[in-house]
Amino acid sequence: MKNPGAVAILLSVLGVALICQALGSQADSSETLAESGMRAWNAQRFAEMEQGYLMTIRESEKSGDSSLRLGTALNNLGLMYFETARYSQAEPLFRRAIPILEKVKGKDHPAIALTLSNLAKLYRKQGKYLESKKLLERVVRIRSEALGSEHPDLARSLDTLATVSNDFRQFDRAEKLSRQALAIWGKNNEADQVEAAACLNNLAQLLARRRKYNEARELHFRALAAKEKLLGPQHPQVATTLDNLSALYRAKRDYTQARTYCERGLSIRESSLGTDHPDVAESLTELAALDSQERKYEHARELLKRSLKIREKAFGGQHPEVARSLMNYAALLRKTHEKVEAKRLETRARIILSAFPSLRWGDLTIDIKDVSKSH
Repeated sequence: MKNPGAVAILLSVLGVALICQALGSQADSSETLAESGMRAWNAQRFAEMEQGYLMTIRESEKSGDSSLRLGTALNNLGLMYFETARYSQAEPLFRRAIPILEKVKGKDHPAIALTLSNLAKLYRKQGKYLESKKLLERVVRIRSEALGSEHPDLARSLDTLATVSNDFRQFDRAEKLSRQALAIWGKNNEADQVEAAACLNNLAQLLARRRKYNEARELHFRALAAKEKLLGPQHPQVATTLDNLSALYRAKRDYTQARTYCERGLSIRESSLGTDHPDVAESLTELAALDSQERKYEHARELLKRSLKIREKAFGGQHPEVARSLMNYAALLRKTHEKVEAKRLETRARIILSAFPSLRWGDLTIDIKDVSKSH
């Protein structure tokens, strides 16, 4: 890893959902499937786990074994790569794991839902929104039928499906799913409260997008307090809520407060995730939007260039997030009357989006805009 010091927080996403009962086995690192969560590991632990999973995979391939052990190793190694933004390495591991686990446990077993959910989240990162949505709907069906309507794992799936529904601008459905997930977590005292806080954040973001700013702000503050208490003030999940608070206050034209949240979030992400992580690009874009509103165009330009470079490196040049960066940069150029270059960037963004028929032009969130024209 390029930033090994960040792994203690980066791998906070590995291993929260240890489904021993679903698997019918005792908790064991080689026999326990993991779904993205919030537990932390240090850099040494990351390296040890990576080598352990690779060894399991090699041994199984050598012996021709296609057991639960192999499927689990493929899933968990894929998850480690996913959460450290190594997306091209993660996808084939998830795709290999699924048929193995289906053969061992059955196509409708809760164990399958874990890997399907991980692949769905990866697809969303890759801009494959329709594929992600289909997988998540299957996950919700499996968990609802196998675990019941009030299980925390179902809440986890509903929250993720709500996020994808938000991507498709299906706001009513997204809000209903998110509130359903929160209601489930509220009935489960032993449920992962960090994930409940993340769900609060996601619902708040949706409400802000629908301009329900007061309720959104209240939920963001609740999420922020919970994350700081459970994870510590320097965790990337804290930065996510800070970034969203910045966007909310920017929409309300309170640029001073917005900048305070944004700069803190950017600092957390750079120190914990590394300077070239896609989440850093998100904070850079938000800060550029603030600079744009305050007519600090040159600084905004540098931030957007850096954000675009990060996304191109992480996702490749043909990803919707790259198109979003191009559109933000083009919007800034139009503000500075550089219309020819702006049009060139917009054309490139449209070409990228033409490869994603499930996305419409209006689905992109463009942060650089004239807020004075919003309502």
